[in-house]
Amino acid sequence: DYVSHLFSVISCNGFTLSDQRGPQSVGIGLFPNLCLVNHDCWPNCTVILNHGDQSALDASFHSSRRIELRALEPISAGQELTVSYVDFLSVSTDRQRLLQQQYYFDCKCEHCVNGTKDELMTAVKPTED
Repeated sequence: DYVSHLFSVISCNGFTLSDQRGPQSVGIGLFPNLCLVNHDCWPNCTVILNHGDQSALDASFHSSRRIELRALEPISAGQELTVSYVDFLSVSTDRQRLLQQQYYFDCKCEHCVNGTKDELMTAVKPTED
């Protein structure tokens, strides 16, 4: 069914958009080039919706808004660009569950396999006042 296929494409490839007033969702955007960026639980990039500062206005032909892929760390030539499809601050069991439910795959990155990130997340415990 065509409609079902469209919903699947949007579900797996859409980016939630929020406005400048806060994190609440105002829509979903499909950006074909960003759909090619793979997931990693310790990503080297993040996706940002630019809300129309002057540099975005100068670079955009159709809108004052544009989506940007920004590096979170230095990236070597030839290194794969990655983003986290889910909250990368979650522990691996939560990330795995969400990736399976929303994107239909099991993550096999080193952080899920060896639990390094979980150890970092659980090493610091909040203090009680």
